[in-house]
Amino acid sequence: MDSPACLKKVVRIVKKLKRKPRKATPSDNCRKKKVSQQTEFLETVLESLTHPFYVIDAYIAERTDVKSGTATFYGHTRRNLTDFFGADKPLREIIPGSADQWRAYLAGQGLADNTVRRRCGMAKQFFRAAVRRGLISSNPFEDLKASVKGNAKRLYFITREEAEKVLEACPDSQWRGSIICR
Repeated sequence: MDSPACLKKVVRIVKKLKRKPRKATPSDNCRKKKVSQQTEFLETVLESLTHPFYVIDAYIAERTDVKSGTATFYGHTRRNLTDFFGADKPLREIIPGSADQWRAYLAGQGLADNTVRRRCGMAKQFFRAAVRRGLISSNPFEDLKASVKGNAKRLYFITREEAEKVLEACPDSQWRGSIICR
């Protein structure tokens, strides 16, 4: 479905949901809440249809199952995409070479390698949603490395003296046992 047809359909649904409801009964509270959530979601989608990255905004808006930290992470990735490509760049014009340049841009921003990998993984997820919705034919971020690796710089081995201090600070033998077993 092209954007103008999609826009008309969303507008029609939002208008239908905003009509004055019949007399409410106590059992309608659940339905009202659901209609309110659907209306809010559709309004978000409607507002976001004004730029090419609307599919990303729609994806973020429909992911109500994620924690607030994840939603914040989605926002960071979206911001990085629009900062690099511009808010008016059509999704179809983003090619694998552009995705590689975006990855280099993130690394140049001073982000840690694992942060870059996570954001590449999120970009893959955003663009996979666009492929599934038929907005683009292939995912330009598909080949970017996104698996997070351990950071050897963060490894720290405690000395025998430090271990003894920790064990001495434990309130009972159950705590000491937990620490020794780990």
